[in-house]
Amino acid sequence: MDRPKAALTVVPDPARPEPVAAEVDLVDLAVVLVRRWRLGLGVFLLVVALGGVVAGLSGPRYTYSAVVDVGRGLNDAPLESSEAVQALIGNVLVPMVAAGASDEGVRELARKLRVDALQGSGVLVHVVAPAASEPQIRQLFAAVREQLDAVLARRVERVVGPLQAEARALEAEIAVLAGDIERLEAQLATAGEQTRVLLVTRLGRLQDAQRTARRELARLQADISRVEPIRMSEAPQRSAARQGVSAPLILALAVVLAALLALVSVFAAEFAVRVRARLGP
Repeated sequence: MDRPKAALTVVPDPARPEPVAAEVDLVDLAVVLVRRWRLGLGVFLLVVALGGVVAGLSGPRYTYSAVVDVGRGLNDAPLESSEAVQALIGNVLVPMVAAGASDEGVRELARKLRVDALQGSGVLVHVVAPAASEPQIRQLFAAVREQLDAVLARRVERVVGPLQAEARALEAEIAVLAGDIERLEAQLATAGEQTRVLLVTRLGRLQDAQRTARRELARLQADISRVEPIRMSEAPQRSAARQGVSAPLILALAVVLAALLALVSVFAAEFAVRVRARLGP
């Protein structure tokens, strides 16, 4: 008959401590928080302050824009192409304004200014900036508009100048014809029958010439009135839509992040102290 096997007894090794189950002691956590509240509060306030700075710098931004009309020349053709006006403003006028500005804010905005040619005709000048920069934006756009008017006034004069000179010559011719007609009409009152026929014929030719000159003058004046100079809208328009993250949202996220970092810093400091205590001197 088989003998029963003896049960194995495990004798614990006194040199090896038994594993301790991981437990979370809420009282211990509260003690750590109370003990290191200065550290937690300091981290919290620092992160919230940084969030406030970020919220102030990256608040809502708006698009400020102005439209440049490329004008209209003879035969209703554009006075200048949109691409030419775009190159003039972006490559010449804006750097000129930036170089001459005394306000650093205006110079910074000039570096951010964008100039785009619109489909069809026209040029869009725009910049994205916070509402606090609106005075500098208005100053920048006014300087660009002033330079644009000064440069392009000469181009308009090259188109309108010859027409105006021709119109002045026609006006002078019409005035001379009017004087001749008036003298002939005075002569007709006292002229004889034979002389009267010659005077009437001559008077008719002068009146025809006067009517022709007046029609030509009217055509020139109509052409001059059709010429529209290149001009920029008086003041930049601010878009209704805001860009960027709102300041309250940034502050809310900063508070949440500050609380998390404060807790992490408190328990990290406590953990470091206890590790050093275990390791000994």
